[in-house]
Amino acid sequence: MGSPPLFLLLLGLTPMLRLTVNTFHTSAPPPAPPPSCGPGQSWAVRLHTDSELLEAEGSTLHELASRVAEQAGLENRGQIGQLEGHYLLCAGSEEEGRPGDVLAAHPHVLWHSQEQVLSRSKRAIAFNDPRYPLQWHLHNDVREGMDINVTGVWEHNITGTGVTVVVVDDGVQHTLQDIQPNYSPEGSYDLNSNDPDPMPHPDARSDNHHGTRCAGEIAAVSNNSFCAVGVAYGSKVAGIRVLDGPLTDSMEAVAFNKHYQINDVYSCSWGPDDDGRTVDGPHPLGKAALQHGVIAGRRGFGSIFVVASGNGGQYEDNCNYDGYANSIYTVTIGAVNEEGKMPFYAEECASMLAVTFSSGGRTLRSIVSLLLMEVSGWILSIISLNQTMGI
Repeated sequence: MGSPPLFLLLLGLTPMLRLTVNTFHTSAPPPAPPPSCGPGQSWAVRLHTDSELLEAEGSTLHELASRVAEQAGLENRGQIGQLEGHYLLCAGSEEEGRPGDVLAAHPHVLWHSQEQVLSRSKRAIAFNDPRYPLQWHLHNDVREGMDINVTGVWEHNITGTGVTVVVVDDGVQHTLQDIQPNYSPEGSYDLNSNDPDPMPHPDARSDNHHGTRCAGEIAAVSNNSFCAVGVAYGSKVAGIRVLDGPLTDSMEAVAFNKHYQINDVYSCSWGPDDDGRTVDGPHPLGKAALQHGVIAGRRGFGSIFVVASGNGGQYEDNCNYDGYANSIYTVTIGAVNEEGKMPFYAEECASMLAVTFSSGGRTLRSIVSLLLMEVSGWILSIISLNQTMGI
């Protein structure tokens, strides 16, 4: 059976993603700070990292950050993720002083920004009956050729073994029997609660099962007489819980580089509001973390960030306005329905690398998380194959 076009496309992309030049400092940073400052103001700063300057000051970067914070009436909460020289500074209350003026005039501060809560919408999907015979995107018996042709890859024992994808979302219910055997606690973290367990916290506002569905679509265990089969059912899946609370630029940056020597692929099925009016994307720290990930992540081969094109087609939205979709550091995937046509919710843009299957129906809440998980699974299979071949 021939390889599917999407597989060939992504296989060709893989060498491009193996960037080995490392212009960033990759030594272990200080312990990660709490991901937010609570009710008070928070400021992100970038300090001079020149070794001669630090030697003249007689201090480490962390000590310099603490001194800058004290002079601005703030508290140093530590380095932001893997970004050397970037620190999170917090105020005790919203009324406390004018730290921005102090930071703007400080000779050791290259850049500063008061953090804002960002609006990010999950690319969710209604997946009501997950039994494998109904997973037409994996094997379509009704419309021949209208599937991702993954069964032929499985027959060659290419299932994502030895590779880890992390679902950056609202958490992963890793105790489910279809996820638990493939769950990677080493690659997981809860940035909303600042602990290692990304278990969702359902509440009256949301059941927060989006990340769990995404994890199952990627790596659900096969042949266990339960639920469905993941696209890369031999892979490991981790979870980073970050969408269940206020999201800031520094939190996003930490998420993009969290455990980036363990996690190979970052699956981000969310983005700016798909309302046809919003132009947004990663802010300075998020952009820096994406760049750092593709250079220094995955043991020097580069983290792979997969994002969805969006669900705002019915609002005449366009993914050219989505800074995650049009970033040079992400792989952007669009949708076609079971007939190979664009569904009503799909967005068009120049940055789409490929399309794959999602639902086109109007009776279900149809969106593009499923297709993103398909492609995440494909990329896992490609990496797994390359590791087997020693490339």
